[in-house]
Amino acid sequence: MHAPAIVQLTHSQPTFAQLADLFVMGLRRRMYVPDHADDEVEAEFAAFRTHLDRHHYPEFCELFAGALSEQLGRERLEEMLPDLSREAAQRYLEAAPQIQQELERSLPSLTQKLRAAAQAVLSSSAGSGAKSSGASRAMMLAQSTGAHEVLHSLAQAVTREVLLQRGADAADPLLLSNSEAQRVREALLSLLVAFYARLFIQQVGEPHAAMVFEELEREPLRSYLRARSAMKPALDRGLMELVGRIMREVL
Repeated sequence: MHAPAIVQLTHSQPTFAQLADLFVMGLRRRMYVPDHADDEVEAEFAAFRTHLDRHHYPEFCELFAGALSEQLGRERLEEMLPDLSREAAQRYLEAAPQIQQELERSLPSLTQKLRAAAQAVLSSSAGSGAKSSGASRAMMLAQSTGAHEVLHSLAQAVTREVLLQRGADAADPLLLSNSEAQRVREALLSLLVAFYARLFIQQVGEPHAAMVFEELEREPLRSYLRARSAMKPALDRGLMELVGRIMREVL
């Protein structure tokens, strides 16, 4: 399968679109162009954005397909692609960029809520209690999609911030490993994975959520998501080189 078809099948086009939009935004700022300029100027930027799609999107496709092939091996990749076209896999792959965008957009308000929740946990002596089946499934979902690491890091950061505000020693090597910190972090992580599960259901559609969740627990979608995560450093390096080439072309 050709590189553009791989990008289309995995619904990875938003990665390039976001990169191109950020590049155009940076170019506008570098040239001191306001957000709403004259029609003629706006037409020039629109034409340049089209130029990026026409001339550099194929480069992105080759970068993406190459990085994915390097992780999986070309034969394994070719074997996986037909299964990734299954309805449940496609529903998730199409929704994944929107889930990520909504999560990033919600982080400021989420962080405020987490701070308040952490303070409440610290003021309470009650234990966390047993997890419900829904909470366990939400945790499994975050782990399956690779979101768990990001959510855990946020819970860890807010836990540290709140403990320091309450007088903890920043130099204490056990600051985040004592029972109090673990209790707070566990509570915050539970809130985060529940929020993530709601985003997931909203984006894939409630009637399809169970089907998509089951697909995430099976191959080849699990292998693809692991490979997608593992290839990120190489893809990011390639994208930085691509941005450099575009920058030299423009300037």
